[in-house]
Amino acid sequence: MTPRDLLVAVLLTRLGGAFSLRTILLAGAGLVAAGSVVSACGHTFFALAVGQLPLWIGVALLVAGGIGAAGAWTAPDDRGRVAARALAGAPAAWVVGMPLIGVVADASWRLAFVAVPLPAALVTMALLAAARPAEQRRRSASLPALLRKHGAGSWVFGEFLVMSAWAGTLVFSGALFIQTYGTSPRVTGLALASVAVAYLGGNTLASRIRERCQLTRVLPRANVGAAVAIAATWIVTPNLFVTLALFASASLIVGARTPQGGAARTARLL
Repeated sequence: MTPRDLLVAVLLTRLGGAFSLRTILLAGAGLVAAGSVVSACGHTFFALAVGQLPLWIGVALLVAGGIGAAGAWTAPDDRGRVAARALAGAPAAWVVGMPLIGVVADASWRLAFVAVPLPAALVTMALLAAARPAEQRRRSASLPALLRKHGAGSWVFGEFLVMSAWAGTLVFSGALFIQTYGTSPRVTGLALASVAVAYLGGNTLASRIRERCQLTRVLPRANVGAAVAIAATWIVTPNLFVTLALFASASLIVGARTPQGGAARTARLL
């Protein structure tokens, strides 16, 4: 979860039961659709920036609402499995979407917004409009009360720094391949998709780590390993394959440590 997703999740927590999860997801999909159209039609950098605002707010709503729906719309025995699939949705979207975006971007960068985000948003809205899941009324949570618990504030700050670093790496990762090695949009899309596959592998690895190791020992080591791998991705650039290997290694570690961070702190707070 990126800092953007975290901010939206905090706002949704404060709103509590004011909106149903279905309404939140519909709003997120609608904002993604609107932002995609505005971005594709923008003729200036300012117009493109304006279009990105609703698009990424919509993505954050879908991430936060989707994780919440995974718990609220499923039976207790299925919640862990469904939540894991929800968390894997973003990297899975990279695996499918990045190569497609790379292909259409060869013709026009505007098609990148029309080929993937817009159809995905419209399909999501159609599915949500047809679905009528039963929901229990949710209560507002108190973020200050959570932060007053021992160690919670430092954990939130640490996770914010970790995910800010990873989000920044993802934002500029395409430029790293294109400007350093002159890769085409198609090759860049395939490279980023392979990095997302490594992230999914890290998610799978995390479930085994929780069973076999102590999280308090594994998490600090994973954080250091991720920091070294991310730094090396930008510093050690002899050729495309080395950079891709380092980036995939960083993605694997981040994909493994992200569920660990939440699990370790949840175990301490509950």
